[in-house]
Amino acid sequence: MGLEGCKNAIFVWVIVSTKNKKIDVHLQNCGFEYESANISRIQFEIMENKIFKVLHAYHPVKDATFHKVDVLVYRDALILCGYERLGKPMSSFLHLQFHDLQLPGIYSTQLQLAERYIPDGYKTAPIKNIYHCESHYVLIPQAELEGINSYTAFATLHSEPAEKLLIDDLDSILAREYYNYPFRVYNDLNFAFENANFYTCHRPVFQVLKQKSMGTSVYYASIKSKNIEIISFRDGQLLLSNIFEVAKPEDMEQFIRATLADLKMDLSSDKIYVSCVLKEEKDHIFSILRNSFPNMNHNVEDVFGFPKEFWDCYGDLILCS
Repeated sequence: MGLEGCKNAIFVWVIVSTKNKKIDVHLQNCGFEYESANISRIQFEIMENKIFKVLHAYHPVKDATFHKVDVLVYRDALILCGYERLGKPMSSFLHLQFHDLQLPGIYSTQLQLAERYIPDGYKTAPIKNIYHCESHYVLIPQAELEGINSYTAFATLHSEPAEKLLIDDLDSILAREYYNYPFRVYNDLNFAFENANFYTCHRPVFQVLKQKSMGTSVYYASIKSKNIEIISFRDGQLLLSNIFEVAKPEDMEQFIRATLADLKMDLSSDKIYVSCVLKEEKDHIFSILRNSFPNMNHNVEDVFGFPKEFWDCYGDLILCS
């Protein structure tokens, strides 16, 4: 089935013509260690099982200080990554899963209620980058920007109105992105992480995937809180960037299958890379997907330089690091 049969797409793909450019992207195996979250060490006892839970914590030292912090924002999750020194592996890592409020269009990431439980080091770092990883968005080629009204462009593809529409210029694909934040979410982030830089996650993700696609194809499916995003590059050119609302693994399988068909990629291709931030549901989801895409993530460690076990849940974080 082609994409014309997919009913819940919330962004239409964009094909962007771009010249191949050499991009210096330093992506390395940062030597991650794995440890279970010891919630008491960072004093999450009061909030646990009420607003959020900690799915993963790496070196959760409350009084740590960082030079740079990356924050990944999802509809039901927040991932924080701290670096004591630039150019060095991460020093600390925290994955907060917020309990689903079951309200359409409402983010369950209630940062205002959880903010005082986030260690201060994440909030006081000199460099703070906030990446929205699950937004509604529109991509416009730079050559077509003259006379474009951002809110009008957004409204042509999305039925819900934009609240806080941010802009990011993506030079790697010669395009501008308009992406939406709910006012509450943006204001809470802006308050908690003072003087932070706000970016779309596509700024680093496109750059890395473009580089990795030189001379080959790269197909990346990122399973998020309530959506699956599919991005594909071939020989440095963006072929597809689309996000779909999904309710169950079978929906995810359908959208992957349909987009692979439109891209004329085989279901058994080893160029298919899938990551799932739904850590507690990942094993079940992957067991279904592997029935149709048996070689997904087969070469992920060779291509992206990170352990497969970490990529399976944190592909977005790896690509944004």
